[in-house]
Amino acid sequence: MGFVAVQLAILGEQENQMSQAYNRVSLGLVRSLVNLIRGLEVILQNFICQTAIVVLTINSDGYNTNGDWEMFKLVCELLQTNIQAFPWLPLGYCHIDEILTELNQSSSSKAIKSSNGLSVLYSVQRLNYFAYIKDLLSNQKKDKIGEEIQWKQRKDCIISTLLEAGYSPKEMEMSLSCPLIQRDSNGFRIAGKQLKFDNSNNNKTYQRIDGIRVDIANGTVKFIMVEGDPKNSEDICLLDDYDLNNSFLNPTGGIAFSLDELSPLQPYSPLQIAQVISHTQSRMTPEYECMVHADLLLKYLATGIEASIKSPDFAFRDTSELIKLLPKDLRMISDLCINPNESVQNNDTHRIWIQAKQVPIQVKFENDSILTVRVGYCDMEVKVKKMDYSIQGELYDTNEITQISDSDSASVQFGKKFTENYDKIGKYFPELLRLRELNKLRALIRCTRCYINNFINQKIQRLQHKLTQIKKILEPDQKVPTNENACFLVPASIYYHQRGGCIIGGVQLSSTPEQSDNAWGDKNKEKELIAQQSDRDSEKVIEAAKEMIKDQKRIKNSGRGLRDVVLRSMADDPELPSDARGFLHNEIRHMEQDKKFKGKPPKGIKIRRHIRMPPGYELAHARGFEAAKNFDYSYSSLQGIDLHKIQHKYDNQGRKNKTPEIGSALREYQEEKHQKLLDRVVSKNQNKKKK
Repeated sequence: MGFVAVQLAILGEQENQMSQAYNRVSLGLVRSLVNLIRGLEVILQNFICQTAIVVLTINSDGYNTNGDWEMFKLVCELLQTNIQAFPWLPLGYCHIDEILTELNQSSSSKAIKSSNGLSVLYSVQRLNYFAYIKDLLSNQKKDKIGEEIQWKQRKDCIISTLLEAGYSPKEMEMSLSCPLIQRDSNGFRIAGKQLKFDNSNNNKTYQRIDGIRVDIANGTVKFIMVEGDPKNSEDICLLDDYDLNNSFLNPTGGIAFSLDELSPLQPYSPLQIAQVISHTQSRMTPEYECMVHADLLLKYLATGIEASIKSPDFAFRDTSELIKLLPKDLRMISDLCINPNESVQNNDTHRIWIQAKQVPIQVKFENDSILTVRVGYCDMEVKVKKMDYSIQGELYDTNEITQISDSDSASVQFGKKFTENYDKIGKYFPELLRLRELNKLRALIRCTRCYINNFINQKIQRLQHKLTQIKKILEPDQKVPTNENACFLVPASIYYHQRGGCIIGGVQLSSTPEQSDNAWGDKNKEKELIAQQSDRDSEKVIEAAKEMIKDQKRIKNSGRGLRDVVLRSMADDPELPSDARGFLHNEIRHMEQDKKFKGKPPKGIKIRRHIRMPPGYELAHARGFEAAKNFDYSYSSLQGIDLHKIQHKYDNQGRKNKTPEIGSALREYQEEKHQKLLDRVVSKNQNKKKK
C-alpha cells in the first residue's frame, strides 16, 4: 500500500514564530489525519497563520501516478469537508512536482502556491530535501541515469543543509576524520586493520589498563598497563601515552552520545546530528571521537549502508565490502537487520546504542603511603528500544508492553547477537575495544580521585580534632563570669601630705608576645618562637571543630562519648608509654569490628561499645578543673592509678577535696578518730599543768 507523507507548516505572522509537524499515514486511514489536525488545534489557534499540506507520493506495486494524484485530491477535499469546524485553519494542497519547479530559481526562498490559492515560503534547503525524498521513495529500481540523478540530489541536499547551518562540506570531513582509523582512498573504513597511533617522541602503546598506583609520601602517580607492540599482529593496541597524560584533564561525570535526526520534518535526511550529553562542561577529547566512530559503525552494520567521510559527495555503499573479511557467523549478525524475515515490519523505528556496564574496582593500601586501585573487565552491551512518532513528529520510546511484544524483532535480535560477539567483532573494528578501555580509564580516574579526597579529609579532620583539644585547654573558660569594669575598695598605702599630691598606679598585662618580657634572656630565641606560632584562634578551625563536635554528639557531661574521643586521640600520643598505646589501638580495633555486628550476639559474647582504660592507668582531671568543668573529659590526661588517687585526695593547696557523707561508716570512723586525737591533746595539756 502507498503512503501519504503529510507536512503541516504553520507560519506565525505576529509572533514571528514557526511551528511544524510531520506525520505519515496510509491511504486507508484518512481519519487519522483529521485527528492529527484536531490534535494540533491548541497550537494552531495561537497563530494568525497560513497552512499548506504537501502530499508526497510513493509508486510501488503498479500504482499509477495520475490515478494516485486524483485520489489524493479527493482525500484533500474530504479533509476540507471534515475540518469546516476550524475556520481559522485554511487548507491547501499541491503536487510535489509543482514544488520542485521552483528549484531552478536563484532566490533563497520560494513562495509555493497550492491549487486553491494558498501559498507557503520554502527555503532552498527544504526544496532540495523534497527532491531527494521524491526520488528516494518513488523509484525503487534505478538505472544508471537514475542513480546519477539521485547522487546529485543527495549531494545538493547535503550542501544546502550544511550551508543553512553555517558549515561547509570540508569542515564536516575534518570533524569525521580520525587518524587512528585506517581508510581507503575513497574515505571508506577498512576492516581488520589495527589503530594507527603516532609512534614519534617515544610514544608507547598499550593493550589494556589494569590499574593505578599512588605514592602519597613521594607525590607520584603511575598507571599499571599491559604494553603492546604495533608491529606484532597478535597485540591489539588500544591506548597510548597521549590518552593517559590527558585523562586527568577530562571530566569524569556522566556522559552519553547520540546520533539524532536532523529534524522531525526530515526523517529521511542524508545527515544526522552528533550530540554529546554531559553533566559537566566538556571539551572534544579522544573519548568523544571514539564514541562517534563506534556509533557510526553500529549504524552501518544495522542499516547495511556505509557512508564515506570524503567531501563533497560523502558517497555511500553496501556494507558487504566492509564485512567481507569477517567470519560467516559475524556476517550473519548484520544480515539480521538488512534482510529481516517477512513477518517483520520494515517501517519500525528502533534506537540502537552501546552501553557500558558497571566497571569492577578493587582498592588496596599496600602500606600507609601507597594506594593501589585495580580495574577489571568491563562488559559492553548493545541495547535496542522501539520508538514511535508523536503528533509533533518527534520520536519517543514506547511503553514496556510494546517493548516486550517487540522482543522478537530483527533489531532486538541484532542487539543480542552483537552483545554476545562484541569482543570478536572488536578484533576487526578495534574502536569498539578502545571504547571499553577508555571507559575503564574514566572509572579508574574517578575512583582514585574519590579515595584521595576522602583520605585528605580524614587527615584534616584528625588534625582539626587535636587542635580543638589543645585550643580548649588554652582558651579561657567561657562559663566563668567576668567584669572588665570591676570596682572595689582597698586600704590606702601611699599618700604624700607634704607635697599635696597623690600617686595613681596601675598594672597592664600585654596580650601580644612582642610586648612581653624575655623569659629566656635571649631576644633571638623569643623572635623565633613568635615567628613559628600559628593563628590558633582561626575562625575557620573553630567553626570546623564546633560542627564536628555537634554532628557527632561527642560532648556529654560525665558521659563516655567524649571519653572515647579523648582515648582515641591519646592512642597516637608519643609521650604515652608503648604498652598503653598498644592497648588503646587494640581496643579501638575490637570496638570497630563489634560495631559492624548486627543482631543478637551469641551466648557468652559481649559486644564492646566503649574503649577500656589501659591496665594501671586512669583518666585524671587537670588540677583545679575538676569541679569547674563538671568532669569534662576534654581536660583530662592519662595518668598512673597511684598518681590519680593522690590528685583526687588533695587539691587546692593541700586541702582535702572529698568529704564523706553524714551518717556514712567513713564519716563515723573519721569522727571517732578525730575525737581520740582531741582527747589525747587535752590529756597532754592537763599533765603539763600538773607538773
